Amino acid sequence: DEQFFQPELYQFDESPTEADHLLPYPTIIEVDTGEVRIPGPLSFVQSSWFFLLTGANVTLNIVVLYLLLERNGEEWLRDYQDQLSIANGASLVFYIIEVLLRLAHFRSWFFYHRLDAPWNFFDLVIVAAGAVDQWLL
Repeated sequence: DEQFFQPELYQFDESPTEADHLLPYPTIIEVDTGEVRIPGPLSFVQSSWFFLLTGANVTLNIVVLYLLLERNGEEWLRDYQDQLSIANGASLVFYIIEVLLRLAHFRSWFFYHRLDAPWNFFDLVIVAAGAVDQWLL
């Protein structure tokens, strides 16, 4: 049936990106996700491995915060209070570095991107509140 896509009809010597506009269906590249890829020395903040590292830090920090809250109920956790507090502080330092790197990389896009700006502002407020709570109060 001629209605089905036949890839053998679309084999080109050109690079795939040059021939993408000839495809009879929308590709993932054509879908507007609102994502902005900005080149530069700090572009790694948009990489998959950086997102995974950030997610791992969030997960670890959730566990540490849970254990810090449970230490009063569990006798064995009281012995690890200092180590848990250090781990919590290290996670906060990571969050601060992450937000500063993203601010330096995105510059004004950090606050004005139509999809990411609310989340970026939320991150900035949460990290600032955590720093104030941890080190100033």
